[in-house]
Amino acid sequence: MKLYGLIIQAILASVIITTAKAQEVRVRAALDTSKALIGDQLHLRLTLEKPPALKVSFPVFSDTLSADVEIINVQAIDTSALSANSITLNQELLITVFDTGFFEIPSLPFVVMNQGSPDTMKTLPLYFQVFSVKTDSIIRDIKTVYKVPLGFRDFLPYLLLLTGIGLIAWLLYLYYTNRKSIGKLLTTRNTHESPDVLALKELEQLREEKPWMQNRVKYFYIRISEVLRVYIEQRFKVPALERTTDEIIESLQDTPCKAAEISRLASVLKLADLVKFAKALPEHNESALQIDAAVGFVVETSRNAEPESSEPGNDPLINNSNRSS
Repeated sequence: MKLYGLIIQAILASVIITTAKAQEVRVRAALDTSKALIGDQLHLRLTLEKPPALKVSFPVFSDTLSADVEIINVQAIDTSALSANSITLNQELLITVFDTGFFEIPSLPFVVMNQGSPDTMKTLPLYFQVFSVKTDSIIRDIKTVYKVPLGFRDFLPYLLLLTGIGLIAWLLYLYYTNRKSIGKLLTTRNTHESPDVLALKELEQLREEKPWMQNRVKYFYIRISEVLRVYIEQRFKVPALERTTDEIIESLQDTPCKAAEISRLASVLKLADLVKFAKALPEHNESALQIDAAVGFVVETSRNAEPESSEPGNDPLINNSNRSS
């Protein structure tokens, strides 16, 4: 019966009124419930009724109300007017308990300044009960792990990666195939002829085709670059098809090629690189001049490698280089 009386007392809250201020000041503490589960949050509401001119201080809180009751949040004090002679101040606390059983909220002190001297008014203690969470007492088998079915989005990154790798591999294949196809064609065509004769025939064929006049500028510079690289490989045993322009020029420094011939070759190959990789677009007459420069390089380097007994008038290489474009 005693416990029942305490719970009823907690629900109704309590009021302590001082003798001097019985008609002027009232303090109350009330809980929103007297029963809760472990870990639940309870609302504790403090109410103060007083004359507007009277100074009354609310309790000062730390992080706990008692050893078991913890304070989660303390809201600001709000004010409302009951009448011209009375106002009401309210403050709400959010509390919790992480244990089971009966718990007490102790008396909370309000300090009243009575004619310049402090006077203390306290609320009555409140009581509430905390229950444990009910659990299923039946022992059950552990459920198996279910795999989440894979969707299209799970495979999308891998598909994009494979597509990118395939595209890069395909482009590399086309590049190297195109790079070697012309050289392979030149080395297998009329292999009984000398490198300079083969090169000059290919260059003369390009002069007759005039690809630069048919909007096939890139094709023209790929062909002329390949013809010169194959010629250099066969004449000077330099792997020109596998080297860059700068590497080819450096390799020719150790050959009988003269500086002027190397410079002429570098001009043709570098312009070809600009067209192939930088998408440069030379004028038609400039493209035609590249044929003359390439022919001149082949003629001069082949002449340096042959005996000087040949008469100029009967040299087919010189005759080819004198053809007009």
